[in-house]
Amino acid sequence: MINNKLEYKQFLEADKKALFIEKRTLGITDVIWKYERLLRKTEYYHNCRKDFLGKIWGIVLKYVLYRNGIRLGFTIPINVCDAGLSLVHYGSITINSNAKIGKNCRIYNDVVIGSKGFGGEPNYWKQCNDWFWRKDPWNVHYFEWVYHWGQCSSYKRHTGK
Repeated sequence: MINNKLEYKQFLEADKKALFIEKRTLGITDVIWKYERLLRKTEYYHNCRKDFLGKIWGIVLKYVLYRNGIRLGFTIPINVCDAGLSLVHYGSITINSNAKIGKNCRIYNDVVIGSKGFGGEPNYWKQCNDWFWRKDPWNVHYFEWVYHWGQCSSYKRHTGK
C-alpha cells in the first residue's frame, strides 16, 4: 500500500524492474506498463492526497483506470498488489478486492484470484517464482501453481503442511 510519494516511486521502480523495462524509450505498444503506472498513481492519489483537488483527481484517475482495464481485460482493484507487479500479457485478469498479493508477483492472462466467499477474510498471496502460497482461515495451507500455455491457464493444487 502506497503511503507517501517516496513509496510511490519505489513501487514504480519495482514494477519497472519486474516488467524488465530498462532505460529504453517506451513505445506506444507498452500498454501494460502504462496501465501499471496508472494503477500506482491512482493508489497514490487515493491513499495520500486528501485535499479537495487530490480527491477530485483521484476520482478521475479511478475512472480512467476502469476504462483502461476494460480495454485491456484487467479487473485489478487498487491497494491489492504489492511492489513488483508484472502483468505478462493483456487479457482476462481478475483479482478480488479482498485478496492481498505480495511482492514480485508475475500474473499471466486468463487468471482469476479471488477470496473466500462474499466479504470473507482476505487471502494473502506470497510469490515464489510461479508458486503462490496461500493460508486460508482454517489454517490449511495450499500451494497453487499458475501455469500458462498458449491461451489456456490451468491451476494445479497441492496440499502442503
